[in-house]
Amino acid sequence: NIRRSALIEIDLTTFRRGKISIEKANIKNGLPENYQITFYGEIRTLKDLFGEDKLNLLDLSGLEFSFTANEIHDRITDTATNYDVRYPLIAGNRVWEYRQGTEDVTNNAHAIRYDELFPAVRVSRIFQAIANDYGVTFTGNFLTDPRFTEVYLYAKNTNEYAWISEAQNVTINAITSTIGNLSITGGINVTTDSIDIVNEDSTGLWFATHSYNMYISAKSALGTVYLDVYQDGNLFQTLTRDSVGFFTVCTIQDTVGCDTNITFKIRTTASMTLDLVLFYEYKFLVGSTLVNFAQSASVDQVVVSGNVSVNSTLPDMKVSDFFSGVLKEFNCTCVATDVNTFEILPLEDWYGQGAIVDITQYTDIDSIDIERIKLYKKIAFKYQQSESFVNKNYFKANSQQYGDVEYQYSYDGDEYIIDVPFENLLFLRSTHSSGQYAIFGYTLNESLNAYTPKP
Repeated sequence: NIRRSALIEIDLTTFRRGKISIEKANIKNGLPENYQITFYGEIRTLKDLFGEDKLNLLDLSGLEFSFTANEIHDRITDTATNYDVRYPLIAGNRVWEYRQGTEDVTNNAHAIRYDELFPAVRVSRIFQAIANDYGVTFTGNFLTDPRFTEVYLYAKNTNEYAWISEAQNVTINAITSTIGNLSITGGINVTTDSIDIVNEDSTGLWFATHSYNMYISAKSALGTVYLDVYQDGNLFQTLTRDSVGFFTVCTIQDTVGCDTNITFKIRTTASMTLDLVLFYEYKFLVGSTLVNFAQSASVDQVVVSGNVSVNSTLPDMKVSDFFSGVLKEFNCTCVATDVNTFEILPLEDWYGQGAIVDITQYTDIDSIDIERIKLYKKIAFKYQQSESFVNKNYFKANSQQYGDVEYQYSYDGDEYIIDVPFENLLFLRSTHSSGQYAIFGYTLNESLNAYTPKP
């Protein structure tokens, strides 16, 4: 049930890195005679690392910036600065027009507002975050190719933009009180800013539940406060309050032998200063009597600034789907070259690393099988279907989705279809009678209502 690191070597030269697991063994006279194993390549290991993690859990804290009109204006117009986060002119609540119509954006009354725009994040920067968070290294010249470095992921996961701050870690200052005389391992840990739940049954007690709650008081303007609860580094639950007071108690069910670690982060919908108090309650049964062990701790004051949190707008998408989708977009291979090191290359470059090798002298041709090559009867490259009224009109005019390619052949082989997890938004040119124009994108459906696009 545990995979072990392994190598496949050919003449002492590493051929593949990966992991092996034992599937079964044949036993004779009480001793194993042979084994059956499965070898998993490193790419499988990479998928195991990603698991079910979502993009919004990546550490992109280095990309945050002030949520002001001037800052966002610069990220639209300033081409000299190499921004990792920019703001494309994509409308999500009205049809912008240029120097004409009722929504003329050159008119102050209908100007583009900075709080109606969603950001876009440089894809190469997301790859860096993936590498850092999962302890892997990506190599290859393609990673510095403008085809890759100038690509952005549109970060829109709701119909309308709502500012949410970047997440702030909750730092525990000191334990202020302890109730109960039971000696336990774990509890509030000032050093690691966590609650350590160490399950021990040496006392013969049955530990039923472990629970904690947070008390929040806001010194400045009130807004919605989100308390993100992490269990062993994974987001377990998000608690919400719109005023001062106790959050809903979050209960952790524990099992004998399963230790766990709880940490916290704070996000808000407005700049504010928060005072927090942490309570930890440990419940257990002695016979039929319920006994409590409780601790409380002071927490460092949390100052939430008015910075843009990129994570709060990233699409609801798994890291594994994003990573494989980008490889499909660029027809790239991903090959392990060392432990946790992966080379990313366009397929033609990967082929170019090979050579023509004459294997005649090593080949037995006394008896060989010859089989025809089966050619594909259909080849297709597809994006996710867009709900944008611009894309819908394109489909009506061309009988195919914008950006899709499909060919049918008279062969009797299989189908070759590449289906990426991304939407391909078609932009629209708004032209004035003078010949001047502006180019806009629209996440509005055929009824001109907002929709949340695919990534």
